[in-house]
Amino acid sequence: MKKAEVQESITNLYELQKKINSSNIGDKNPALDIASWISGIPIIYYPSGLQPAATRFKNSLHENAKIHVFLEEIGEAYHNQILS
Repeated sequence: MKKAEVQESITNLYELQKKINSSNIGDKNPALDIASWISGIPIIYYPSGLQPAATRFKNSLHENAKIHVFLEEIGEAYHNQILS
């Protein structure tokens, strides 16, 4: 890895930090876009094999956003959630 590549990565991370900072309440904050997109009670459907990632995301929302989240595997969703 070249020094210039590392420096470019650092610069990109600083720019991203400015965009997602909680003090940035403008139109260009992707973190706020995601937060508004999942407002309410989110339902997370995940494909087989991604349960650990989906569970981690659900737990993050529980802990950090203090919201309840439903979690269901796509293959099981039809008869577990949709039919009930």
